Amino acid sequence: MNTPHAPAAAGTRILRLDEVCAKIGLRKTAVYQMAADGEMPSQVRIGARAVGWVEREIDAWLAQRIERGRVHRSQAPADGGGDAGR
Repeated sequence: MNTPHAPAAAGTRILRLDEVCAKIGLRKTAVYQMAADGEMPSQVRIGARAVGWVEREIDAWLAQRIERGRVHRSQAPADGGGDAGR
């Protein structure tokens, strides 16, 4: 039985696991674990034995992660946090 699916947006690209790993800088096990834990976009089935990730979802997730990971000047220690006084 076929279930109806929303049509994919024009230009949608599916990334395979190696491409996702290269793009986000994590290893395969970390990607699968984070996807299973809901910490990153989950994979989509693209064949009987193949999965991939929607590139725009990975890009959006990565941009959010970069922004959250930035240390803004207002959050940085006033002395720079270094050991220059030693």
